Amino acid sequence: LSNEILLIIFDYLPITARILSFYNLNSRLNSLIEDPDTKIDLDLSVLTKYEFDFCCSVVLPIIVHTHIKSLTLSNERTFGAIELLLSMYDIEHIFTKLTRLKLFKLILPTPSQLERIQNKLKYLTQLSHFLIKTNPLYNYTDIQHIIRTTIFSNSLSTLKSFTLLMNTNITCLTGLNNGNLNLEFITIDYIYLDQLVILFRCLPNMTYLNVKLFRCNESQLIQFTSLKLTHLILTIGLLNFEFIEWLLKQCLQLQYLSLTFNGKGKLIDGKQYEKLLISLSELKRVHFDIINDHISYTREELNIFAFSFQTRFWIEHEWFIQCDHDRINSTLHYYSRPLKKQYILPVYLWKQLCLDQSVEERIDIRDKYPNVSSLKVYNYHDTDSLSVMRYLSHLLIFSNLKHLQIYDTSGLEGILPPLLEMAPNLNSLDIHYPQLVIITDQFNNFELCTLLNSQIRHLVLLNEPLSEDQDMCLCVFSNLESFTVILETNHDCNEIVPLILNRMTKLQTLLIELKREELLDAFIIDVQHLLELETQAFSYELIKPFTVGLWMGNRKSN
Repeated sequence: LSNEILLIIFDYLPITARILSFYNLNSRLNSLIEDPDTKIDLDLSVLTKYEFDFCCSVVLPIIVHTHIKSLTLSNERTFGAIELLLSMYDIEHIFTKLTRLKLFKLILPTPSQLERIQNKLKYLTQLSHFLIKTNPLYNYTDIQHIIRTTIFSNSLSTLKSFTLLMNTNITCLTGLNNGNLNLEFITIDYIYLDQLVILFRCLPNMTYLNVKLFRCNESQLIQFTSLKLTHLILTIGLLNFEFIEWLLKQCLQLQYLSLTFNGKGKLIDGKQYEKLLISLSELKRVHFDIINDHISYTREELNIFAFSFQTRFWIEHEWFIQCDHDRINSTLHYYSRPLKKQYILPVYLWKQLCLDQSVEERIDIRDKYPNVSSLKVYNYHDTDSLSVMRYLSHLLIFSNLKHLQIYDTSGLEGILPPLLEMAPNLNSLDIHYPQLVIITDQFNNFELCTLLNSQIRHLVLLNEPLSEDQDMCLCVFSNLESFTVILETNHDCNEIVPLILNRMTKLQTLLIELKREELLDAFIIDVQHLLELETQAFSYELIKPFTVGLWMGNRKSN
């Protein structure tokens, strides 16, 4: 085979498979693998423990001098992985070699790991995209300083894109006068309006903004000459027409607008939006997903509201807005069709408001939620399982469903079996343990337990501790690859963890949270000894005082 064909083959193989299959077979293959012009995406978050150890000890020394285009370090379901890497290598030495790195993702680092890595970012001289996702179980006391001094300064002069997925608001921009002139793409989970205004001022070349915004104080609305934003994705905590009007008047180059809201707020109808959007001559796409609570409108008033999104303006732009009303909870939901989400919010019994027939004919209702891979099920109306399944069959393609979260099964005890049967790729389940016991009839429902055993690979037991029928539960879920469980005490840990490891022979990650007391050092020592006997390799992350995560390699008995 020619070098060109071999390089094409390499592109389809993970780097670990590339090294295992071709390295050290001959000098020609070695030269291709080590070629500095070979582009490599090194994602350490998707590896098994064995693959991770192999990658760190064998692969990384081989490829560190080549063109590693992107790097992902993660502790998510790979507890202790980042610490293992930092203990094996001098991070400064590694980063000085990554002179061509463009994309860096840092997922769930501990605060100390984040600080150590942040101090070495200056060596990534070609870094253009940086993502940080923090762990909500940690208190990142220094992250505000890191964001201010590293991201929004000019210390990373090549950085164009920054994503911060953090469960607390940014507060570090106050007093910042000069920002990174190269930053164009910003995604931030939580931000207050005063910080957003500073962001606009300090990042004058920003063209893409995706934020969750809270506290829209009108006194903070100031005028800008013009923002260069072309894409605005906004999730807001208070639907305020004056704020929306102010913001859109600053964004005359806008091409894509997305607004998401769920809560109390004054209804903004189609005519009001039309007055705002008509001045945005570059706008091509609009996406709404807005839920207004405590709506006391009459049926006639709601229909008038729905028709306000069916004028010539909306139809000519092909911006189709559906309005649904939940009469029991006085809630109105209006949203774009087809909705581009990859998940569905709680299932309600919505009453669809009037929709012009000419508009309806232009939309395939089965494309309403074409990208759904995750489903959250609540039951606020004592709805029966058959009605919910009939409702869902009109909304999503079941074969795309991979993750299911069930928060209330009152009246929905029969929903899990048909979902598992109709969604063959569903392999992840989040559920309260008492509900699981009820649904499975204390794990005596043979057909359902067989489906759970064959399909579910990732299980999260929410809030309540594992209690009755423990042994039956562990047998039903013997094929799990990851398991999140709550226990009461250290004594429970000492009894149940060995059972978990004994029953679940394919388990790779185990997250344990204690409900009533802090984890004792003695338990951690016992778990280490147990894992040394059971697995070929392991690591753990202690998230004091109540949580520990274990990441395991192949079992010695396998």
